[in-house]
Amino acid sequence: CKEGRQGSKTLWDSLRARKPPLKALTHNGQITTDPTVISAQMEQRLSSQHEADPPLPLLESVVACPILDPPIQMREVRKALRHLKNGKSPGVDALPNELFKHGTTTMERALTILFNLLQRHQHTPVAWTQELTKFLPKKGSRVILDNYRPISLSVTISKIFTRVLTMR
Repeated sequence: CKEGRQGSKTLWDSLRARKPPLKALTHNGQITTDPTVISAQMEQRLSSQHEADPPLPLLESVVACPILDPPIQMREVRKALRHLKNGKSPGVDALPNELFKHGTTTMERALTILFNLLQRHQHTPVAWTQELTKFLPKKGSRVILDNYRPISLSVTISKIFTRVLTMR
């Protein structure tokens, strides 16, 4: 009913409004709640972690792989969908695992066709490479940004495609 949905929306809006602002300790020892400053510090922290990583070598040519070359079967997609876990946060696509996991055979068929096209043309959509980075608090003070660990949330359909290929 419409009133129930409106009441639920009001409840969640009020709960979100009570959430205290994020606080962080700046480089000069001050505590800030400015989201731009906090975001800039997190970005700097992430980029400094990756500066030490050696660059990945570029592939000069695609090597044929007999295990990966046969067309993807619908049963492989179905098996990959069953491996998705419920209640996980979605990536930038905002599509939860449950949407795919509890889909119909029409969805499985569509994914199979899509995955075979991508495999045949040796192409991965750029949108599938985008990830959403969230920071989860570890032990210790929540105002110290080093007490957070980053996690990357991948695009759901990309996780399914990867699972199909890794199960081979």
